[in-house]
Amino acid sequence: MKAATPHLALAARILTGLWSIDPQNVTSQQDISILKAVQGKLKVASGNYQSGIASLDLAILDEKRMLLGDPDFSLTRSNLSQHYLWAADGWVAAGNADRARARYSQAFELAAATVKLHPDDANTQIVLASSAVGLARAFAAKGNRERTAHFRELAVDAMRNLLKDHHDHPRARVLLTESVALAP
Repeated sequence: MKAATPHLALAARILTGLWSIDPQNVTSQQDISILKAVQGKLKVASGNYQSGIASLDLAILDEKRMLLGDPDFSLTRSNLSQHYLWAADGWVAAGNADRARARYSQAFELAAATVKLHPDDANTQIVLASSAVGLARAFAAKGNRERTAHFRELAVDAMRNLLKDHHDHPRARVLLTESVALAP
C-alpha cells in the first residue's frame, strides 16, 4: 500500500490538471472522486482510519454535487453507493458502529433506488446486498433479531436476483453465502 501512495498522488495531480482545464468535464470529475475514494480505502486498510474516512467523505461530497446536475446518472449513483459502503466499512474498522450503520443505510437506500432505475446494474446490486449484510450485522450486534432477519432476507433476495443473470458472479456467490449464514 505504501508503494501505491506516490502513484496515487501523481494520478491526483494529473487528474486535477485535466479538471482545471475543463471544470465541466464529468469524466474528470468522476475520475477525481474515484481516486479520492481509493486513497481513502487504502488509508483505512493501513489503519489510518480518520484520514481514510475523511478522503472517502470528500469523494462522497463530490459525487453528491455531481448528482445535483444529473440525479439519474447511473455511474455516479453506483460510485456514490459504493463509496458509502466503503465509508461504512471504514467506520466498522474504526470501531464506530453507529456511524457505520448510518453509512450502510445511505448505501442501501441509494443502491435500492438505483436498482429500480437501472435493474441490470450488477455493481449496484452487489452494493445493495453488501450494505444489507452490513446492516444485518449491525442490528445483530444490537440484538435486534427482527431487523437482522429483514436485512438478511433483502441481501439474499438481491444476490439470488443477480445470480439469475450472472450465474458465476464470484462476489455474488460469496455475499449469498454470507447472507444465508447470518443468524436471523
